[in-house]
Amino acid sequence: MTCKGDWAHLVDMLEYSRYNDPQVRALVWSLISPGLAIQSDSFPACVTQQWCQDIYQQLRFYFKQLDKDPTPLIQHLQKQQSWRLGLRFESYWTFILEQLKQRQFLLQYAGHLQIQDQIKQTRGEIDFIYQDNEQQLNHLEIAVKFYLLKPDEFGYERLIGPNGGDWYERKLLHLFKKQLPLSATE
Repeated sequence: MTCKGDWAHLVDMLEYSRYNDPQVRALVWSLISPGLAIQSDSFPACVTQQWCQDIYQQLRFYFKQLDKDPTPLIQHLQKQQSWRLGLRFESYWTFILEQLKQRQFLLQYAGHLQIQDQIKQTRGEIDFIYQDNEQQLNHLEIAVKFYLLKPDEFGYERLIGPNGGDWYERKLLHLFKKQLPLSATE
């Protein structure tokens, strides 16, 4: 996913606040919130903010209906027994991908695919992989993270996460050096 630094991004972010149901509001936020990495030459595999906006536009009418009766979303979330932030975020994305599949905006998707080497040792896990209408397979790694900046001690690359060893820079390196290359595995 990507971050935008322009006014359009602020308008996008205000969009989620128009929903009354807290779960629907969180669902929309999970789709249109700013990403951890900006698509660039260094990070070419990132989903663009435009991609997220396109999905939002495709599902916008449904989200409005869901806001009036969130029962399908509530039932989906109840399958996920945990309230841990990362697992809840993944549940929202599973719901989004399922809605896209039902509306034939994508052909199929799968989540939590274990990648193993030839001796059956797990090398990692792909969060989601989906096949779009052009038959293209796409690897989607998702995460929700909160980082703090201590500008007097560290630079931007050392934003501090939930524990002292969780840094923004480490997350990006792990994402681009370990997680995303998994999709190149046969």
